[in-house]
Amino acid sequence: MQRIRLMPVSTRQGHLIVEITELKKALHDARKRDVKLRYITEITAENVYFCKELLATIVDELRHLDGIKSNFYVSETEHIAPAASHEKGKPSSQIIHSNIKEVVEKQQYIFDTLWKKSISAEDKIKEIEQGIEPEYFRVIWRTLILDEAQKVFELMERDLTNKIINEAALTIHPKFLPCK
Repeated sequence: MQRIRLMPVSTRQGHLIVEITELKKALHDARKRDVKLRYITEITAENVYFCKELLATIVDELRHLDGIKSNFYVSETEHIAPAASHEKGKPSSQIIHSNIKEVVEKQQYIFDTLWKKSISAEDKIKEIEQGIEPEYFRVIWRTLILDEAQKVFELMERDLTNKIINEAALTIHPKFLPCK
């Protein structure tokens, strides 16, 4: 089965495929030929309706990535990208096309990397519709980890030292010493 990977034109136009009739028809024709269509866009409250339509009628898989601003199509054998910005609802007047194996593989790698960093459309749509705060993570650099670990160890050492001193003070307190 052939796969086509799709990227949106911008975060504000996640519904581009739905608006451009020629593109929509081409993608429907591809699905009829059992081509698997995967699409990455930024899903927002403003474009959630269009993203649902994409998922229901055009693409096989849809994923969300914050701030995505790219536009290209890559299959197993070809890469296509607009050469310039275009008007809303209209295809670009110039495109870049390549069937050079190395170029296609590079674009597939870029898409697959972004795909792995994205989240499912269903999860993002649920966040938007239910007002759920999005989950996030932060990359912690090795030096930061070491600094934080050092602080934890220092606190543990201080707490342990205080506990030992307090316990020792209780055991040698004069009122607890045996009388001679």
